[in-house]
Amino acid sequence: AAGDDYVAGDESTLNNPTLANDTNAVVDWVCNWYRDHVDGADRGAIAVRLWRGLALTLLRPTLKSFFAEQTTFSKRLSAFRANGKFEDPSADRSLRSFVQSLRGEFGPLRVYCWHTLGGYWGGVCTSSPLTAHLAAAQHFPRPTDSLLEVEPALGWDAAAVCGVGAVGEGREIELF
Repeated sequence: AAGDDYVAGDESTLNNPTLANDTNAVVDWVCNWYRDHVDGADRGAIAVRLWRGLALTLLRPTLKSFFAEQTTFSKRLSAFRANGKFEDPSADRSLRSFVQSLRGEFGPLRVYCWHTLGGYWGGVCTSSPLTAHLAAAQHFPRPTDSLLEVEPALGWDAAAVCGVGAVGEGREIELF
């Protein structure tokens, strides 16, 4: 049963988007063209430059939907409370009860929880009232030429297409 947090069960969808749910002939053709002409080509190749231009303009809404529906790459921090992965009262599961059981077994502990804000994660939500104090702003990263030389797809990955919510200047400490 797929819930709100559903992500494709394996990496094959990311490597072959034609396996994604609800594809059509146009999506299949675009995916095949990408695989045949863009994937593995040099960053200066006409097909790569054309794809990057299309990905950041005409295809942007479709790619944003793909990243949102089929991956976790565009998800953003929207609250500081644990979500359903960690807190589920109906299943008698909570992060708090887990930490309490660890403390009961091992004595007083400092427990740290880490979640990435960089890389392939969309940063901080720019519209959530629960993160408003962080004054997050939307940024669209521009990879350096040397990075694009090694990995041209950084020019149309989730961060480039969807942007990243960055914590406002001087507000970084409020994240902790």
